[in-house]
Amino acid sequence: TGMDTGTDTGVEQEPTGSEDCATEVPTTMTFEEVPISLTYSLVRDEENGWFFAGEVAYEGQGWVGFAISQDGTMPGSIAIIGLPDDPVGTTNPGKYDMPSRTPPILAEQQTLFNSNIEQNATHTVLTFWKLLKEVNEADHVIWPIGDNPFLVAAGSSNELGYHAHRHSFTLTLGCEAANEETTADVEVDVTPDVDVTPVFAVGDEIEVEGFVMDNFCIERGTLLDAPSIVTLEQPNLHSLHCLLDVPQCVESNFEILLDPMP
Repeated sequence: TGMDTGTDTGVEQEPTGSEDCATEVPTTMTFEEVPISLTYSLVRDEENGWFFAGEVAYEGQGWVGFAISQDGTMPGSIAIIGLPDDPVGTTNPGKYDMPSRTPPILAEQQTLFNSNIEQNATHTVLTFWKLLKEVNEADHVIWPIGDNPFLVAAGSSNELGYHAHRHSFTLTLGCEAANEETTADVEVDVTPDVDVTPVFAVGDEIEVEGFVMDNFCIERGTLLDAPSIVTLEQPNLHSLHCLLDVPQCVESNFEILLDPMP
């Protein structure tokens, strides 16, 4: 891409791993399905341990994301998202929790290193170092030996919203040196960083303002009654006919769509 993608966050840029790690040399993957490429390597910092160093390059202009999944789908994953219009900082690029059918939520633990998001007239590039194993993220370990379900995605604009391109894939890594450290037992801190006392109780009346959308149109990605319209980008153009009269829409149940930004 020709961009300078390094951001100094206090971690050495040069890897210091041992010779038996085959993934210290950056490897680039391209995908026929989407105009996105991934360049990755495993690097080691003496103080912090092993990282997955990634560069996601999108041939276009829009937000860019990389997700660590359990099953190859976005819901339930942890995503790293860069927003080109926002200042680069602790939360941009940031780590996001990806609940099912609701907007991404900034994760409590913002632990990325050397992260950046840059854009020019033809490309948008997300770079980051992500720890292979983190406290309170036992379900989203990047395994240095074995298969890892990942996703890459890019938006149709710089504002975080529904993806224009998305691709899921499995990346098999082979780094024995990193594996010895990553599989070691660690003490997990389960103390929440915020007050988790329930705000609502069963029987409470709750008022929510948003767009009603059937799950069928959400899952297909575009409106059934207006196939050229992306469901989660212009839900205001959804017709009452689709909501009330079309069997596959009515039988799929409904969601309330909220503002896509947390």
